[in-house]
Amino acid sequence: MWVKTVGDYSLCFRFEYIVHFHSVQSYLYGYAIAQIAVIIFSVALIQHYLDGKKLTFSGAIIRQVLSYGLKNEASSFLQFLNYRLSVYFIFYFLGIKSVGLFSVGIAISESAWV
Repeated sequence: MWVKTVGDYSLCFRFEYIVHFHSVQSYLYGYAIAQIAVIIFSVALIQHYLDGKKLTFSGAIIRQVLSYGLKNEASSFLQFLNYRLSVYFIFYFLGIKSVGLFSVGIAISESAWV
């Protein structure tokens, strides 16, 4: 896990500063390059566990993974709305000052709760 995280961020930032483009597009290119590099590095690390077997991809397994991933993303989005929908309602009906007061109140209550 740490290999992926370190690889992603270090390669993204290096790519951005090597090519001297400081834009979202250059960050996305760097992120894509970082992902590919981490995949190659990971496959190289697990190669000796494969015992000469070839990596194959099954359509059924890919469908299962995508199905699970889409459900997980939908769940994460709904959970985000559950946490933040009240802030949007308060902003819409009461204004930005009330959102600030509400945020401070939530922060205090969450610190006492945890």
